[in-house]
Amino acid sequence: MKILVAMPARWREEFFTDADWGRLQSLGEVEVMAEPLDWGIEGAVRADAEVLVTGWGTPPLAAHALDGMPSLRAIVHCGGTVRCLVPAEVYERGIQVSSQARLNALPVAQYCLAHILLAAKKVPRAAREYHSTRALDTFGDGLSFEDGVGVPGARVGLIGYGKVAHALIEYLRPFGMDVLLHTPYVSESQAGELGVRLARIEEAMSADVVCLHLGDTPDNHGFINADLLALVPDGATFINTARGIVVDQDALVKELVTGRFDAVLDVTWPEPPEPDSPLWTLPNVTLTPHWAGSLGRELTALGHGGIDDVELYLTGRPMRGAIDPALAPYIA
Repeated sequence: MKILVAMPARWREEFFTDADWGRLQSLGEVEVMAEPLDWGIEGAVRADAEVLVTGWGTPPLAAHALDGMPSLRAIVHCGGTVRCLVPAEVYERGIQVSSQARLNALPVAQYCLAHILLAAKKVPRAAREYHSTRALDTFGDGLSFEDGVGVPGARVGLIGYGKVAHALIEYLRPFGMDVLLHTPYVSESQAGELGVRLARIEEAMSADVVCLHLGDTPDNHGFINADLLALVPDGATFINTARGIVVDQDALVKELVTGRFDAVLDVTWPEPPEPDSPLWTLPNVTLTPHWAGSLGRELTALGHGGIDDVELYLTGRPMRGAIDPALAPYIA
């Protein structure tokens, strides 16, 4: 069985442990695509390759590359999204595709959990005031349940539902929060099993913490508009680890400049923000460089999951990260 690995060397070394690389080589004849990776370079396409292993840095599959690999039956992506990598023609040819989006979702959900807990405790706001006053008794004295400080009972609005939101709901379960979920893809009975309440978009946007989980699909572009942002309560926290393009950025900046609520933005539109954007300097904004997904030690989980899928395919079993062709246009 011919397995073609089309990943830059720097990412192969990050994604695959020696043990995992040895396991891949035990599954078939492994060839590594020469760098620089380019499907147009002579010898890049392997006509007898049945499995293609991809990752960060793999160039998008062009039609001529697919034509040059008539034996290709499976593409195993060791990253999350395959939107920019795999054209619709791949599914039309009956080629199976898997990604490690379910594994990449875990560190994103953990990032969200950390910021939700800090936001419910009003840590960012308290830190700003403490730095400003250098006094202990200006912020915390007399705070009660009615002041909206504290983790139990805090309302968390989740906008959108996918692998990240599913993992985050599980992480939130022990903390006694009131989790509101806005999505058309979960029924009332399913919401009950998840331990969340289905909510209208207006209710979810009015929570103590609002966390976005919308995919980068055309119908979601600019979905979070000025009217919805106006519903975020004073003192609340708005978190976006999804995609910047799902939010009207001008409207978001206009709200944040007022200081009404805090924001944790791991993604923006454009990304990074323009050099003169207020997002760089606003004290109520935590801006991180698309940092929520897998990094460092977390990458080996993606490589391990990719090789698991190669093994499952080669032994005739369903791949854990298999993508349903019918759902491919809607997956971020």
